[in-house]
Amino acid sequence: MKNRELPLVTIGIPTFNRSKYLKQALESALNQTYLNIEVIVSDNASTDDTQEIMKQYLSNPKIKYLRQKENIGIPANWNVCLNNANGKYFLLLSDDDILEREAVKILIEKFEDKRVVMSYCNHTIINGNGDPIEEINKKFNPKELESGNKFILKRFKGKSGGTPSSELFITEILRRHGGYPNEPQGAADMAAELILATEGFVAYDKRKLIRYRVHKANNVKNISLMNDSIMGLYLWIEKEDKLKLYKDQMRSYCAKRFYYYLRNRLLRGVKSDDTFKAIEYLKKMSYFKYKELFIFDSKVVRKLAQLRRKIRSKLGLPTSGED
Repeated sequence: MKNRELPLVTIGIPTFNRSKYLKQALESALNQTYLNIEVIVSDNASTDDTQEIMKQYLSNPKIKYLRQKENIGIPANWNVCLNNANGKYFLLLSDDDILEREAVKILIEKFEDKRVVMSYCNHTIINGNGDPIEEINKKFNPKELESGNKFILKRFKGKSGGTPSSELFITEILRRHGGYPNEPQGAADMAAELILATEGFVAYDKRKLIRYRVHKANNVKNISLMNDSIMGLYLWIEKEDKLKLYKDQMRSYCAKRFYYYLRNRLLRGVKSDDTFKAIEYLKKMSYFKYKELFIFDSKVVRKLAQLRRKIRSKLGLPTSGED
């Protein structure tokens, strides 16, 4: 197939103060064996030397550089990339990740099956220096092709789904659903996966076509942000007509996240504002019977609430009318 016949793929790179890694991400996008691409870099008002780095690329016709006057938040910056995309397909590349050269080519081939609305792949985990580190999830083994319904059910069990950089979407479908929602914040990529999956089939490739970087500045390392994001995802899904039927699975998924976090924090004796907030989040879900939480005791929420009152009492803070 000649290059002019290939559908255009937009690779969006939202960035904020990641000049240390941005060039690697950008070069990996430009070096794809799939040639019909455009790259949109949305700079969320970075205060480092991101602008200087981008000056080197402004003459490249494949690159569009957009800079925000002020920080507009994570999902909004992602949506700048999406809303400016001309491609039939859209991939959101994190500014600290790296695409292998054949990533786009392999992912787009999955759309030869017209039922597919999203394709994603496996990844290699690297550290801040780019060195591979040990895989964390050994049980992750999705099917090469499955219905959106099965994908969603597995997603809530942690057995499907990728990183933003490993996922290729049909642009128009994601736009039709409003792009990346604001409520889930750092979990907006998962929200996009779920809503796309309601529209068709999802394809997976087991090859490691992405290098996913784990380092201290990852959003996933920001506990407060991720707890708020998971709660935001919970509230957002409850409002989405196409996802309401998965409310039991969704509540179990969110509750597990808060429960394991709290168990870890309390066993270590960590009592912070984030601990209190997670207790409140878990309490909001207490009306649900956590059937899938085999370690979950129905008394956990009350015990955590009692602990919270004791802590607040020792700190001289009011305890009445909270639980």
